[in-house]
Amino acid sequence: MLTTAHGELRADKLLVATGRAPNTRKLALDATGVTLTPQGAIVIDPGMRTSVEHIYAAGDCTDQPQFVYVAAAAGTRARST
Repeated sequence: MLTTAHGELRADKLLVATGRAPNTRKLALDATGVTLTPQGAIVIDPGMRTSVEHIYAAGDCTDQPQFVYVAAAAGTRARST
């Protein structure tokens, strides 16, 4: 049973899932030298820099947790970088 402010939901099973596969394959990032994970996510450092010094990445295309608040914080950091 799941109880929310809107009431209760009764079920035999509950699936909770997050994340999705990054859609980076058509960007030809391999030609730029940007490092990708085997799943296609862009690898970034804490400052959102990729393996190419002048290329930054943020959001669901990166190897960071795929939650809106993580992407929002990354966008704020990018703006001040």
